[in-house]
Amino acid sequence: SILHSLDTLSTAWISYGQGIEKIVRKFPNIRELKCELDYEELAASTENRGSIVDLSFLNRLESLSIIHDDYATICKIEYHFPLNLKKLTLSYFPCGTVSTLGKLPNLEVLNLSYGPHDWKIWEMKEGEFPKLKTLRMGALCTLRWIGCDDSLPCLEKLVLSRCEKLTEIPSCLWYASTLEVIMVQQCSDFLTSLVCEIEDEQRSMGNEDLKVHIIPEEKSGSEAE
Repeated sequence: SILHSLDTLSTAWISYGQGIEKIVRKFPNIRELKCELDYEELAASTENRGSIVDLSFLNRLESLSIIHDDYATICKIEYHFPLNLKKLTLSYFPCGTVSTLGKLPNLEVLNLSYGPHDWKIWEMKEGEFPKLKTLRMGALCTLRWIGCDDSLPCLEKLVLSRCEKLTEIPSCLWYASTLEVIMVQQCSDFLTSLVCEIEDEQRSMGNEDLKVHIIPEEKSGSEAE
């Protein structure tokens, strides 16, 4: 049956074999969805491990959290997200997901953790993430994070946690007048030095309100909200 009045659904567990789109179509007016997806069946199949998950029909969805199992990172999965999304959280996500994120025009909060091992370069294209205010990146294997001069024009908070391999971050961060908070947890000394350079540049431009928190590994606690 279709539940038109359901507004929030948390901790839903859905396997690929059940048909992800088929299940979520039962909640056409949902605004907040948190789910765990099991892709073991797709990973074990003899097919090309390719799949498109279309969620674009969820026109009222504003907050989406998806925790994938480990199998998702080796599958070729492409998501079509609803354009009205404001908050998106992805854990153990497949590489094919990344290219679609910047096309969400209303996205304000993006949390990424435990990405695929072959996601080495994240290149933000011109015009992507026009409204993003908060970006959290945790335990990613990404080596280079590249952006345009006008990337992340509304970014206020950046959290980098356990991104030990990250050696490059977008130059736009040095000059982003909207930045209010940068938090670095359990990252390399090199990345920490880059963040300190950003702090110095921001100070020289008059951004005295920028707060930079650098938390060494031995003192790291739970990430601040």
